[in-house]
Amino acid sequence: MIESAGVSRSTFYEHFVDLEECFLAALDGLAIDLIERLEEIEPADPPSVGPLIEALCEFVGGDPAAARVLFMESLAAGAKAMDARERLQHQIAALIAVTSQTDSDNDQAVSAVLENLVGGLFRLFAMRLRRNLVDVASELSPVDLAAWVDSYTAVMTEPDREPAAKLLLRNAQPTETYELKTLPAGRHGLTEAEVGMNRRVRVYTALASLSHEAGYAHTSVSGITADARISRNAFYRLFHNKAEAATKGLELMLEQVIGACASAFTSGSSWPDQVWRASEAFASFFATARDYCYLGLVETHVVGDEMTQLIYDRIGAFALFLEGGYRWRPQAQKLPRVSSEAIGATMYEIAFRALRERRRSEWYMESLPQFIFICLVPFMGHEAATNFVAARSEVDR
Repeated sequence: MIESAGVSRSTFYEHFVDLEECFLAALDGLAIDLIERLEEIEPADPPSVGPLIEALCEFVGGDPAAARVLFMESLAAGAKAMDARERLQHQIAALIAVTSQTDSDNDQAVSAVLENLVGGLFRLFAMRLRRNLVDVASELSPVDLAAWVDSYTAVMTEPDREPAAKLLLRNAQPTETYELKTLPAGRHGLTEAEVGMNRRVRVYTALASLSHEAGYAHTSVSGITADARISRNAFYRLFHNKAEAATKGLELMLEQVIGACASAFTSGSSWPDQVWRASEAFASFFATARDYCYLGLVETHVVGDEMTQLIYDRIGAFALFLEGGYRWRPQAQKLPRVSSEAIGATMYEIAFRALRERRRSEWYMESLPQFIFICLVPFMGHEAATNFVAARSEVDR
């Protein structure tokens, strides 16, 4: 990096303590530039987020290197960089509130929805930039993205709207308990393959737990082997490195989770009920397996490309649960197809932020009505989605 910049090592250390400080300075500078660019946009008449979304897409397509730093590399640069990324989301959400004339200053629920939507946009940009798809204007149409955001902001301007985004599911219990079970110490007459699998699961559990406590980057193979009660040699007979162990462990857990969500989905009596049941099973994952959730959603880019690909592929799988929404009513047929992927990315960001904030396990089940509301509004409309969520929340309390 120093050679690329054309400066000496001593010059670098005159300005920065280390690489992290340099990256954070670059991140802040790029964020300021982007906000200044967005603040120059004239409000649309009638109010619309279209010009702002278009400017965001032009930024990503016109300067993909800067966009990678803001939207993607910040996810692999530690807690301070992630904090800076969330501050930028907050600033852009405030600009969207102005351009769409929503009252986010006096309504925390509206403000939270806007920040969630911006988080979804950030994650979509990260997914495309990771695949080096820099032509965001064609890969992610600004018109389509604006239509998706407007499907929420349009109802936020109504003074008599129902507070669906404030609903909580009280005394909710997880529908599933997710864990990778290990055997107790002692003789079991296991085959060599079964012994190997038991050791793998112990490694997965130890790695996820230690990463949640101290962060993946600060979790060592020595710490993992001590917690898993296996030797270092045994670890390297099972895995090439720590990243492979993390990815394989999460893959095994996700197979269980997605199977449970698919089963729950098919048991629903209608498409909204199917979405509720699948989301309920998924929320149970966050309530009962937070170590794995933290490893998979917060540490994604830190672990490496294989983990990142695994998680982003699962966002695509989540989008399949929303396919029925496009057939729910005539207006839904006109929605851009990116809506389901954008909703999946938004759910990712909600969970990502909650895990970083160390939300208590009950929060994921209690907040289920708010998650469902975001999933259903574009397809059902605000009133129908609100009525469904409110009625279902009463049933399941």
